[in-house]
Amino acid sequence: MFNGGGYHALGQNTNKTIETRLSVRPLPGIISGLQFSYGGAYGKGNTSLEPDYTMHTGIASFESQHIRTVALLYNGTGNYKGSNLAADGDAADFEGYSGFCDAGLPGAPFHVFGQYDHLVMQDIGGEIRTNTIIAGVAWYWHKQSKIVFDFGKETMEYDDAIAPENLPADDIRYKLSIEVNY
Repeated sequence: MFNGGGYHALGQNTNKTIETRLSVRPLPGIISGLQFSYGGAYGKGNTSLEPDYTMHTGIASFESQHIRTVALLYNGTGNYKGSNLAADGDAADFEGYSGFCDAGLPGAPFHVFGQYDHLVMQDIGGEIRTNTIIAGVAWYWHKQSKIVFDFGKETMEYDDAIAPENLPADDIRYKLSIEVNY
């Protein structure tokens, strides 16, 4: 349970948002890295208008010594900020899915990873669809320090009734990160 914006902002209303999570490992003796989870949030967005905020998330994950995968399905209404609104001012519905995989070869200091996200936001007159692809490579060195290079591309699609006059171009990013552990 948290007030308004939780750790992200001061509360703009007196609403309390409740978050839930339930995780199970159905085959601990056979496939110990397999886990299924449900997560949810129920409350109002952090504005004086108090738009609805609900979220349901289903997660399947698997982790072993050399691979980590996650599949995620989600849907809901609004967001904790109170900013996910349709043109009429009501909280907008959303749904989507994501997939992630990180894999490394035994004894090699390199990992490759990829992620795909698909988000559909409902608005009066249509949908806004966002697709994101991220792919990269990580090199691990001293005490799990790492250098990561990744490429990301985000594409937005609009139904004709709500398309902006100047459609935004695809957002393409290249990123180099260094994490040092000592």
